[in-house]
Amino acid sequence: MQKKIKKILAAILSISIAFSGNGICVRAKQKLPKPVITKVYSGGKGQITVVYKKIASAKKYQVQISKDKKFKKGIKTKQAAKVKKIVFKGLTKGTYYVHMRSQYKVGKKNKYGDFSKVKKYVLNVKKKNDIKQTASPSVTLVPTSAPKPTNTPDKDIYDDWFWNDSTSKPTSKPEPTPNVTCKQSAAPTSDVTPTNTPSMGTSTPALINISSFYIKVNGGTKFYNGKEQCPEISVMDNYYVYLTKDIDYTVSYSNNINAGTANFCITGIGKYSGKINGTFEIQKIAFQNGGHIGKSQVIVGEAVDVVYDEKPEGSCIYEFYKHDSTDAAEGYVKVNENGQLIPEKTGIIDVKVSIAESQNYIASEYNVGTLNICNDEEPGNGLEMTKVKYRTGMTLKQDAVGSTVKDETATFSVDFYSEASDEWIDKHIKFEVEDVTPAGYKRAFEFADQKCTAPVLSVENITKEFCEESVYGRKTVNLPVSDDESDKTCVAMSARKLVITAGEGVRVCKVKVYVDDKLYDAGYLATRPYDENGKYLDEALYTKVRHKVEDRLWTDDMTNMQKLYKIANYICDTTHYPGKGCTDKDINPTFWNDFSVDGVELFYYLFDMPTLNRVMDLQGGITTCVAVSIVETVACDDLNLPYLYDRSTDTIADGEGVWMAVGSASSNPSAGSNHYSVIYKDAAGNKYFIDAQGIMSDTSCEEHGCLDKVLR
Repeated sequence: MQKKIKKILAAILSISIAFSGNGICVRAKQKLPKPVITKVYSGGKGQITVVYKKIASAKKYQVQISKDKKFKKGIKTKQAAKVKKIVFKGLTKGTYYVHMRSQYKVGKKNKYGDFSKVKKYVLNVKKKNDIKQTASPSVTLVPTSAPKPTNTPDKDIYDDWFWNDSTSKPTSKPEPTPNVTCKQSAAPTSDVTPTNTPSMGTSTPALINISSFYIKVNGGTKFYNGKEQCPEISVMDNYYVYLTKDIDYTVSYSNNINAGTANFCITGIGKYSGKINGTFEIQKIAFQNGGHIGKSQVIVGEAVDVVYDEKPEGSCIYEFYKHDSTDAAEGYVKVNENGQLIPEKTGIIDVKVSIAESQNYIASEYNVGTLNICNDEEPGNGLEMTKVKYRTGMTLKQDAVGSTVKDETATFSVDFYSEASDEWIDKHIKFEVEDVTPAGYKRAFEFADQKCTAPVLSVENITKEFCEESVYGRKTVNLPVSDDESDKTCVAMSARKLVITAGEGVRVCKVKVYVDDKLYDAGYLATRPYDENGKYLDEALYTKVRHKVEDRLWTDDMTNMQKLYKIANYICDTTHYPGKGCTDKDINPTFWNDFSVDGVELFYYLFDMPTLNRVMDLQGGITTCVAVSIVETVACDDLNLPYLYDRSTDTIADGEGVWMAVGSASSNPSAGSNHYSVIYKDAAGNKYFIDAQGIMSDTSCEEHGCLDKVLR
């Protein structure tokens, strides 16, 4: 019974102690506040120091550190009681996470409070920008008890110096200024020499030596910029208080322009003495200006400078490639002893430069640009027209080009290319245009009331646009006819667009190119007129001329067959058959002069434009049996007669009408497929052949009087 009473009394006693005694931290079921980690820093290699604020009611603490943010693996734990900081040693480089909690007892059991807020710390065993410090020898008087600074930092010093992983950190644990006496080296660089010996009972405060203070080079990585690099350097004493520049210390720099190791020296002033020598690195950079070609066009044989805003330190090696290609360009450019590029052959060449590594720059490669190499010595030039060789052996440059007609004015153009530069063209080349529309055609256009205003030429420099085309640097110049048989090949480097405006009745123009006022090239342009909507205008011209001829030839009492014969006979009496003497220059010069172009060749042979040729069949031109198609058009379009033949069924419809007969079905079956006739069938079913073609004679216009019969 007594034993039972003793046990009850012991339990009561322990409970009372738990609620009131000094040796017990917390009542049962009561949690302590979370402890606060105030600082985390590295005090030495492989070390992390955790500083915390103690809680009054807690007697012990558990501190954990791990590379795992969730603290599930690799945890190191330490217990602490009376101290305010814990040091973890033997750590490897990396990012660590720290937290802690209070420990208390409930009865005989250990209980823990909630973990504190996690702190992160990046441990660098050694960094490239760690500051090398060397303390200069000095004679320093240090008081037995170093004065504690009264000023306090205006920001969290630990966060700035030991927490921020972008700055340098001290490599040893910070210690207070040691107690002492006098230290002297063999060659002091700093000394405090009193000018008056203090009297007994008085003392002069000793200067504080800064040689063991912490320093930090601010501003991150330094890169070469051609200027002195003077980064801001902060100094903090052993009590983690910042010193003030130019009051407590000065900084001088040396060897701080070029890439490499720069030096600085911190010298204590005011109440501080001693020096700290340190270094920081200035990194090399890539050369920022790869150079460029100063001209858009360069000339064969002319020295070309590669322009740099700043001359490269390293040696330059130039490489040359065909434009937009990885193929090396041999024989186009060489480099002289002055580093200038000397073009040797016309073409388009891409230039690359390799700049060697130098004191302040890393090795680098750049595309300098493109050399548009022109030949201004004896350049090839030419109008971009087709070369046509005639049966007489003569070769001409000619083309039929589209023209836009608006308000009775036609606009058309032709291109000109040269291997010379724009500058040379502007200085030496002159362009002219001349209306060489044959007189016979002019009379036809006047008959149809078409305007024949003289042509006007304007020249547009299109070299820039030409450079953007895929054929630039590969297109060859279409040299003049006189050079047609030569082996000379010229690459087009410059271009002009010759724009011609003229009245719609101007159908053939001669474009002339002069070099230094001497005729160099020429070509003939015939126009295919279109209106602003792209509609072909010669169809309207054909209809207008046809109706005018009908009005002059027909009478009201004529039958449809008589009207068709009248048109056919008019064509036979006024036109000329090709290849016969009536179209020959020697036999019929009158006709030749009326229908030749520039006295060189007949327009009929120069350009094949069927609709315009049908117009000229009604104005005394040159034609074969195909002229009978005019009779077919008159019958169907103007007299509204039906076309009776159905090719799909090979049948002829009943009633009055016409159809075209070819070869054996024509009026001349022996001609095979080369002869055309129109067959007219009247209402009674009678059929009549109608033919129309030029005069097949070897006589002049004066002899057969054809021109007198042409309607004007």
